[in-house]
Amino acid sequence: MQAPTDSQHISPVERDATFYHPSGDCILRVQQTLFKIHTFHLISNSPVFASLFALPVGDTKVEGQSEDLPIVLHGDSADDFRSLFKYIYASVIATQISSVPASELPQVVAVARLAHKYDMDAWQNWAFLLIASHFKTSKHLSTADIATIYKVCDKPRWSSLRTELAELWIRRIESEAEPQSALTLSSALDAAEVQSDHAFLTRLYALHLMRSTRSPGTTSMATLANPIPFPTTGIPSVHIVRMLAAHWSLSSSWSNLRSSPPSFPPYTVYCTAEKHDECTRSVSASWEQALAAAEREFPSSVEMGARLDRARRVIADLVPQWLCYDTFLGSGGEEPLSRCAERFQLQDHFFAPMIKVE
Repeated sequence: MQAPTDSQHISPVERDATFYHPSGDCILRVQQTLFKIHTFHLISNSPVFASLFALPVGDTKVEGQSEDLPIVLHGDSADDFRSLFKYIYASVIATQISSVPASELPQVVAVARLAHKYDMDAWQNWAFLLIASHFKTSKHLSTADIATIYKVCDKPRWSSLRTELAELWIRRIESEAEPQSALTLSSALDAAEVQSDHAFLTRLYALHLMRSTRSPGTTSMATLANPIPFPTTGIPSVHIVRMLAAHWSLSSSWSNLRSSPPSFPPYTVYCTAEKHDECTRSVSASWEQALAAAEREFPSSVEMGARLDRARRVIADLVPQWLCYDTFLGSGGEEPLSRCAERFQLQDHFFAPMIKVE
């Protein structure tokens, strides 16, 4: 049997069943589909299309005036343009936010994608407003849809929508089972890396490390000698390096904190040197006990905030036993764990400057 040729795999070019208007003044070809449309709709909404249709004609045949010589738009989807024309040609009432059901969100995402590419600002705003209004019914958005919106939502005025998208992505990853969860995580990492969104990347790294830590049979990640038991399949090396480096630096900082109980002056009115030494030993022992308990309760190296809060509560219950320490705090001394909080900002650890080894 003869192997099929490339031409046999290419479907014929066909007119679109809906958006091939006999009265249209321009023929566009997107993939294998011909659209005959009225250029006014595109010119009035897009400076990119306005420039395209304003190109000098010359003596040669004009593209877009016949099916043999259409204007070919590369890199786009016929389905996306079908969605765009659906709303461009719709009535004003049909395009009101309240008139578009949540089930049409994938088509609205297509509008957002094309509006971003062709600088159709009004339609991009319309699409984002509609997507934001239907966020509670996000089941209609695929992971690919979320990735598309996140990518094109690149103007400051839509930063709140991007934040909501990141939260939705996080919830998807948390709710999905493997291997789908890993695929969703990978797409989120790729999108956030392209946009240099360190806040979102930090959330993703922390989620991945925490879920791995709390998996059955996994031991604490707080020990420097303990290897990190998180899956790396499908995750680019740049992310793995950041997670490993952050785990090490966070764990190291925590170990240093455990071995450095607070120091404070004696309460000279009532405390003898002997009494103060006893108080200092008691504080040191309780300090180690409180931090060890917090570590057991929150084993992941990315749960440092929760660890500090837990240790702070334990120590607060013990403070009345330590007259010197209690007086030190009462006279304006800073509670040591509060002072340590800045040391455990996750983003600082995931994106710490790398030391180059020559």
